[in-house]
Amino acid sequence: MVKKIQPTAEKDKPVFPPKHHTKKNIPFVQKKSLKKEEEEYSKKILYS
Repeated sequence: MVKKIQPTAEKDKPVFPPKHHTKKNIPFVQKKSLKKEEEEYSKKILYS
């Protein structure tokens, strides 16, 4: 997204990200809920 100088490079990118990039490429909504889960999990640890 930052590389607007090379629009061809954007086009050549695969639609689906490679599997080894998982956390980086999780869709925003999914990432948001994942972060919430992580926070709640750490809270559980803190207050247990």
